Amino acid sequence: LLQQGQAWPTSSAYIRLIAPLTTDVAHMDVEVVQLRGVEDPAIDSIDRCIVQRIAVPEMDQAEELLARLGKRNVPLFVDTDDAFFFHESYRVQDTVLRHLMKNAQECWFSTPVLATYYDDIPCTKRIMPNALDPRFWRNYRKPADTAFSNERLQFLYMGTVTHDEDFDLVYPALKELAARHPDRFDLTVVGAVRKLPNEPWIHRLSPPAGQGSYPKFVRWLMANNGFDVGIAPLQDTPFNRAK
Repeated sequence: LLQQGQAWPTSSAYIRLIAPLTTDVAHMDVEVVQLRGVEDPAIDSIDRCIVQRIAVPEMDQAEELLARLGKRNVPLFVDTDDAFFFHESYRVQDTVLRHLMKNAQECWFSTPVLATYYDDIPCTKRIMPNALDPRFWRNYRKPADTAFSNERLQFLYMGTVTHDEDFDLVYPALKELAARHPDRFDLTVVGAVRKLPNEPWIHRLSPPAGQGSYPKFVRWLMANNGFDVGIAPLQDTPFNRAK
């Protein structure tokens, strides 16, 4: 059961479940079935059930899923890479997530810090770090070109549109850099920041419509890879420490 984005599974679903469970090693032993909710008839024929993040948002849905799995003694696994209880708008879903964790055979977390945030949950915890899949990132081992021969250095900041505070961490330094070295660099922002400052050296780049799913987005990003330096600032907050 994957957490859905607006039109397709989240990037986290691809990174943590779809990609690992469809590798050459896994596909010999694993048939992946994407369930369409807790009422999906396919639940009656599966051997294991994985719930990803807040794919089950309501408590009555969680109870229905647990009841259906319990009838056939199908073990439940819960996977998450986010501390949802820090988001006010996700408090209810986090309560449901915790309930499923209490009934899971294992709970999978992306980082040790995130796992500690759920220390009160009596389940077997396993750290499953996020990783790059070379089927998506085909040239990720290619040595970086550090010649910086372009007239203007090209910075890239890419992420989901929830990083305004993180951008504030580096904006003063970038502004000072622009004052010291005018017309020497550009910063391209893909997602990441909702309200960009009005600076001549800041540019927003958006993927074309229909390119938002993780595999298509990666393909689009690599095709537009004219950048020299990527930045990924994160404020030192309890939420970010779990990332």
